[in-house]
Amino acid sequence: MAELKIPFGLDGAVMSKINWKLALARVSHDLRSDFIYAPHIGFIYAKAGEELIQEVQSALASGKYSPGVPITIEVPKSFRIRVAVKPERLGPSFSRPGSILLPHDRLLYQALADQAAPIVAEKTDHSRSFSHQLARPDSVSMFIPTRTCWNALQTALLDHSKADEVKYILKIDVANYFGSMNLHTLINVLNDSGYVGELSGRLEAVLTSYTSQRSSRGILQGMFPSDLFGNFYMEPIDRFLKEYGVRAARYVDDIYIFLDSVEAADRLLGQLIPKLRYYDLVLNEAKCMIIPKRQLHTEEPDLQALFDDAVDEIRDQMNDEDFDADYGFQSEWNTVTMRTMMMTRLRMTTKTTSI
Repeated sequence: MAELKIPFGLDGAVMSKINWKLALARVSHDLRSDFIYAPHIGFIYAKAGEELIQEVQSALASGKYSPGVPITIEVPKSFRIRVAVKPERLGPSFSRPGSILLPHDRLLYQALADQAAPIVAEKTDHSRSFSHQLARPDSVSMFIPTRTCWNALQTALLDHSKADEVKYILKIDVANYFGSMNLHTLINVLNDSGYVGELSGRLEAVLTSYTSQRSSRGILQGMFPSDLFGNFYMEPIDRFLKEYGVRAARYVDDIYIFLDSVEAADRLLGQLIPKLRYYDLVLNEAKCMIIPKRQLHTEEPDLQALFDDAVDEIRDQMNDEDFDADYGFQSEWNTVTMRTMMMTRLRMTTKTTSI
């Protein structure tokens, strides 16, 4: 594909097919999981949304649209570095980049993702890929709740592990997944799936402009469109595993593969690793493992049931929109609040049960 010059435009017929108001509503809904708290930017979506849409449309119609620069910070991860002393303690946190876009760019990014969403839904193998399942087409949340997706994954893992021929589970994790994605490869995957060429050209120009001098690698984390494209980037890997003939279930870049022996895992990795490398992905060796299938099951199912009951009760007391934040400044507050409420409820339930 020829490189699209910046600034660029978009054909009027193509623009007319975009639901700009839905894109704006999704951006507003997505703000709650942003890594960077910027209420002054949120005010623009809430109070000047129509003007924002008109400005983006005008710039595209005139061929003068030029992407800006994302705002990025380093976000601490929950995983920490071990300090090798006696007694052992935890050291500094690892981090990952978290970004937000200024209003014009975020609206266009969401609009381009919305146009790709039906194609992604059709081409995704939902028996193998469980993360970021799309909600109904007019939903401002774009995806169904994370807990629903996670529960579907757990059900699939349990079902696969019950097969008589399954003895081991190969769990693999991709290192620096979002930061390693090849943007040109992502566009090719979308094009092969039927994404309109003019839209994919604009998407590639936008994504490439955000990577600056980083050799067209990586997409911004923490936004609906990146969730959509990041999950779909692994679709060829899902297809490869299906053609290889193994049971597998994936959640973003975490893949569980069900095998009959350790030797089978060795043979599979001999083909899977080069396949991943073709997409500029490498395994996180520290997080990959082979486990007997019996280790997949919880050792205390009754305790798990109590947690599930606590979550269900808390859900009835909370707004669904507040309940389901995957990441960002709000998720940190929600995580602490949910954990406190769940543990309180669990202690009460456990005490009642013991009596």
